[in-house]
Amino acid sequence: MRWTSLLLLLPGLVAFGCDDGGDATDDGGGAAAVPRDAGPPNGRLIDAHLQDARPPRPDLGPPIDAGPRDAGERPLAPDAGACQPGARERCNGEDDDCDGTIDEGFDIGRACLDRSADGCARTGTLQCVSPARSACVPDPDPREQCNGRDDDCDGAYDEGFALGEACEVGVGVCVRAGVTICLGPDEVACGAVPGPPEGEVCNGLDDDCDGVADEELGPAEGIGAPCTVGVGACTREGTTICPAGGGGFSFEGIREDLPEADVVRGGFEPCFAGRYDDNQALVADVLAACDGDVLLLGCRPVGDDTLHLAAMGARADVLFPTGGDANTTHAHNGVAWYFDDSHSWGFAPEGARVQLNSCDTSNEQGPLRMCWHTGGGRLNSGYRCGDELLNGNGQWERVIFQREGTLEGVGLACDVEPGEPVAETCNARDDDCDEAVDEDTVSGRRCDEGVGLCEFGLIACDEAGVERCEVMPLEPATEVCNGVDDDCNGITDDVPGLDAVCAEGLGICAREGVQVCSPVL
Repeated sequence: MRWTSLLLLLPGLVAFGCDDGGDATDDGGGAAAVPRDAGPPNGRLIDAHLQDARPPRPDLGPPIDAGPRDAGERPLAPDAGACQPGARERCNGEDDDCDGTIDEGFDIGRACLDRSADGCARTGTLQCVSPARSACVPDPDPREQCNGRDDDCDGAYDEGFALGEACEVGVGVCVRAGVTICLGPDEVACGAVPGPPEGEVCNGLDDDCDGVADEELGPAEGIGAPCTVGVGACTREGTTICPAGGGGFSFEGIREDLPEADVVRGGFEPCFAGRYDDNQALVADVLAACDGDVLLLGCRPVGDDTLHLAAMGARADVLFPTGGDANTTHAHNGVAWYFDDSHSWGFAPEGARVQLNSCDTSNEQGPLRMCWHTGGGRLNSGYRCGDELLNGNGQWERVIFQREGTLEGVGLACDVEPGEPVAETCNARDDDCDEAVDEDTVSGRRCDEGVGLCEFGLIACDEAGVERCEVMPLEPATEVCNGVDDDCNGITDDVPGLDAVCAEGLGICAREGVQVCSPVL
């Protein structure tokens, strides 16, 4: 191919150029002009205007147009592509800047929401809508997802997902209740969080939340030994276990920051709660509600799940009447207790003196002192929970928990229940489970089997549990003419004159006979 001479016309200027086969320069200031027979470098686009095309240099990459803007560009071959290094990437499905990536910067294919004029947000993906930008194009058939949005724009959201239903998570004491919520676009889960596991104690509960109760306890604690419950026919045999809410939870002295969960796991249940600004509760009513064998007294901010202070003891010791003396306490379980329904009720560390000026005001070991005002048989407003002075304070509350059994707990239990008693019958068994066998089973029916003279018989139950005729003697009586051996001498009706000759009637009607017993009319 040969270059031919061109005529370049510009306003006010006419320039002629003639190719003499030598080197020439272009208007772009390049180093050397492309030879007359040079083809396009690297198969890339070159300037369609001939004279102003700059030659390639190794450090510049493919040549670019340095001439006037009216030249444009054209591919030299159908498969040459259309990218230019350094060019601005456009949203067109092409790699415009020759970096091996298409439409970078436009997030093509990313999930998005298209908000229509009615305010409904339809799911879709980002797609090119012009060379300069991408936009959210809604899916043609949007699928409802679990995300709190109306994905299919039908006026309802998250339909088809079972949301808001009651559910539980965790095992053992870690079980927590909640409702079902969206976990992901296609998944529903319970919105509750399991509680924390605790150390295993003897209470019939799965404290460490591994699906097994009391598994760390064994023969050393008496667990698993044979046991028997009930009496008589109600007797049942079983295995020794830790009872639900049983022993294992007990402490001596005064505890700080005691979780209520530990208290409940130890078999306690709440029986009283009242704010420090409440002065209406009758002490007698409180004690009637809290009648358990063991009481645990405490105080805390209202609604808190942890007791700021707590102490426990046998009911009789916690309520030991100390009167209104300023310094009288009752020592029990490492605690100095005091109680009077017209003065104050509370505790302090064992051995510590109290200053009951209406309530304990001592600062010695103040964080371990609790006092409730009483007066006129009522719990009055105030007074302290540790160092917190709470006269008229409605942000703190007084609480009492109770439990049956001993201070150490209710002990072990048998894993079976006694049988049900039934009516007693003649069978040598204690059917009604009252520790007596076959009592009250004589029917009172008369019987004749084996009954002799001056005897009578009644149906009775023998030691083998068999009904038989029980013969009982009669006391001798005066013989009368009645066909019975009343005097038990073996002769019936041996009365004077019986069988003696006698006559009845007159004249030709007279008849002779003997004396006989006649019915009494």
